[in-house]
Amino acid sequence: MDLVVLDIETTGFRPDKDEIIELAGVRFREGIAVDEFSTLVKPNQGVPHQISELTGIDKSMLIDAPSVEKALPDFLDFIGQSPVAGHNVRFDIQFLEANARRIGISSPKLENSLDSLAIARIILPKNSEYSLAALVKQLDITHEEQHRALADAKATGELLIKLQEIASRKWPTNLLSEICRLASFISPTVGAYFEEIRTLAENEKSFQAIRPLDQIQGLSFAVVTEDHTIQGSNSLLENNELTLPEKSAHLLSSEGPLPQMFSQFAAREAQMDMARMVADALDNGQHLMIEAGTGTGKSLAYLVPSALYAKSSEKKVVISTHTLALQDQIEHRDFPILKKMFPFPVHLAVLKGRTNYACLRKIRQESASLMMTSDSYEIQSFMMFMSWLVETERGLKDELSVAAASSGTWQRIQSESDSCIGKRCAFFKRCYYFQAKQSAQQADLVVTNHSLVFSDLKSDHRVLPSFDYLIMDEAHHVRDVATKHLGSEVHWLQFLGLSYRLSREGVRHSLLQDLRRKYTDSPQAERIIPSIERAEEHILSLRQVMERIFLLFSNLIPNESKELRLSDKIYRAPEWEEFLSLQKQLENRMVSLQEEKNSWQKWGEEDEDTDRGGRMLDALGYLEQLMAQCALLFKLPLLTETEVCWLEKNGTREKPLLSLHFAPLDVSDILCRELFQKKDSIVLTSATLTVNQSFDYAKRQLGLEKEEDLLTATLPSPFDLGQQARLCVPRNIPEMSKLSPEETAHWLGQALSRLAMASGGRMLALFTSHALLKATAARMRSSLKAANINILAQGVHGNRTQVLRAFKTHPRSVLLGAQSFWEGIDLPGDELTTVAMIRLPFAPPSHPITEMRHEQLKQEGINPFLEDSLPEAIVRFRQGFGRLIRTKDDRGVVVIYDKRILTARYGSSFLHALPGVHPLISDEETIYQEVQRFLQPTSDEETG
Repeated sequence: MDLVVLDIETTGFRPDKDEIIELAGVRFREGIAVDEFSTLVKPNQGVPHQISELTGIDKSMLIDAPSVEKALPDFLDFIGQSPVAGHNVRFDIQFLEANARRIGISSPKLENSLDSLAIARIILPKNSEYSLAALVKQLDITHEEQHRALADAKATGELLIKLQEIASRKWPTNLLSEICRLASFISPTVGAYFEEIRTLAENEKSFQAIRPLDQIQGLSFAVVTEDHTIQGSNSLLENNELTLPEKSAHLLSSEGPLPQMFSQFAAREAQMDMARMVADALDNGQHLMIEAGTGTGKSLAYLVPSALYAKSSEKKVVISTHTLALQDQIEHRDFPILKKMFPFPVHLAVLKGRTNYACLRKIRQESASLMMTSDSYEIQSFMMFMSWLVETERGLKDELSVAAASSGTWQRIQSESDSCIGKRCAFFKRCYYFQAKQSAQQADLVVTNHSLVFSDLKSDHRVLPSFDYLIMDEAHHVRDVATKHLGSEVHWLQFLGLSYRLSREGVRHSLLQDLRRKYTDSPQAERIIPSIERAEEHILSLRQVMERIFLLFSNLIPNESKELRLSDKIYRAPEWEEFLSLQKQLENRMVSLQEEKNSWQKWGEEDEDTDRGGRMLDALGYLEQLMAQCALLFKLPLLTETEVCWLEKNGTREKPLLSLHFAPLDVSDILCRELFQKKDSIVLTSATLTVNQSFDYAKRQLGLEKEEDLLTATLPSPFDLGQQARLCVPRNIPEMSKLSPEETAHWLGQALSRLAMASGGRMLALFTSHALLKATAARMRSSLKAANINILAQGVHGNRTQVLRAFKTHPRSVLLGAQSFWEGIDLPGDELTTVAMIRLPFAPPSHPITEMRHEQLKQEGINPFLEDSLPEAIVRFRQGFGRLIRTKDDRGVVVIYDKRILTARYGSSFLHALPGVHPLISDEETIYQEVQRFLQPTSDEETG
């Protein structure tokens, strides 16, 4: 294969405005570099500082460089008629085309291209990162100068060759054939690239399956071999001399198995105490609320007694978490430890929401329906899914990259009850979801998440296996998760996607058009095809009505607002009559669709062609989702005082994203009645359940104020926070509420830069406003550059995952993060030594749920600030502080830049929320000196 691998460096990301500063290409023939082209290009404007910093190309290097008018024609002559390749090659092509137009030469014909980024996603589907730097490092490819065009082009060429070698070894013959078929639909170059992989595999005969494989209807996939059963004898269970609490504590003591497993093991009294309390609660059928400080070892403290109780009582215990990170920790870190600890067999299972699992039947059917006219991104997604199937054992969405998992194509292959054909499916015995569910049914311990617990409650317990014992970690999130999952919402974009998937004018591969083709030669064609055609007409009409309704909603939201709470006042608005008229039209369309839908269920289930019948049920599933979203609009005339309803507008002014939300105003009664009163024992645990050493706030949230048998306990952190941490509050700082946004960002940029220099980077700045975060980042860049400190801002330099990964890689960095960084990140040791809190973390009082809750509290004569806003902010404040000290050897400083902590009457509540931590309140200069002094040992170790 003869192609030119190219790369360009530019002054920015906008082809119509930014300029090329370097061009390079390497010609590869039969996998060997045979020629190269490279030149700097002199821009008309200067090179931005951040670009010089990234590439190493500065103004002095470009003085004698040719202009784009001279360099570009030469570069295009070098490419000639050869197909091109690059990493995210579309970016390069857009710049080349824009510059060709600008200088008045023929636009290059570069459509027949190969993108190593897309290829890597297909061949390495489980990677978390696909940047060129990350891939060449992972695959041990030489890359001498990152972000220089020639070096990047060479590295990209080597990457493409390496990826072919990897695919030829791990893909079976039938998968290669299907991949090649799909690749040929994208372009001749992409098709030729994958044909080379097939030839290489045939010649080398080096296929080595990553996991044992099965094949059904031509689809290859890995066979599940994972077993979370802990084997052994029952000797510990049969020892009746020790009670369950004593057995639990013993296993975590210095006399248990852990010292033999970990040479540095030290028993923790708080962990053993917690294990005893959890065992007691399970054994005696009581609810327990337990706050355990960071470092207690909470997960093992509840897993050990849970496993003991489950085995001794033969009753299932469910473990629920809020975050995926903790769920993964329990599965991948704690399960292996438990396997070694227990001398008896325990079965452990992880269960996630059904739509997190892939459906093998849908992957096969959807990929088979792809054709030359299909979208290339769509084709690449299915190539990636099929590549992933030979590696995954559980078919879980979170194994894939964020971009792949969040793409619209996942919705087309996810497992769903509405479209499942059950035992008639050829893949039923290998179904990822049913295997997970069967494993959970048989398990002693089931790990899941809060969302699924409440989905189970909402669906009358049809989601999780039956259980009476529940451990809820990260329990400070329970009220919010319950509020969200016991409510409902309809999103215009989601509705549009569902309707387009079913039927879209001018698109040949919608689901209903695919069904028409499949039923053309069926004996039932005369009945079914007209029904499908009528449904297409109804869906189009439904979409038009919904569009008008959402346009009406959009006009209701004031320009400066993102949310609008809907109350009975809406009935008096002039738009209400128009809405009622549209609602009537909506009802008529839904009645017509329901008539067609009634027949589809029977046709799909009775069709002897299970492939075609399954496709009919797929369409039925989408249709039911579509109609369920429409049905939510009929709740609007029935609003009550127990439910909050609001509109949200996100996105941009040009492309607003509208959604309608319903949520219960108060979940405490629901939780008390449907959860706590119906389960034998529920353990709620977190590092932040109390406010001012009291559980009253958490009890009120969860409906447990009157629970007489509720046990509560507080276990302090084993860390010496008085010695390991410093809480600093500069007193000579301005009140940000009295400054303009520009003044705030300017002052804050200077203050945070000085703090970063005092700490030597390794700093996390926690914001409550994305706008202020971005403005502050812009003002910190130059001063931090001079101090050789990187700046990483969420939403500016990448998403949460990307900036967090970069922060771990580059210790002399400052990370600016918003709400999601206040908890759920673990940066032990020198990875993080300084946390700056910009504002006290109060939730916006204008959010519709908060606003209505506060109105209700006022009506009851209760101060909503003191009883709701302040306790909630204190819990979040403690979570933010908890990012700092993660091990007994950590040292760190927290600096508060919100003057309200000193001037407001409630400020002392925050200072008193951190037992053992004594605040230093002084002028800024003294604070920065103390930061430098306190962290000096860490800096010295780094230097040495």
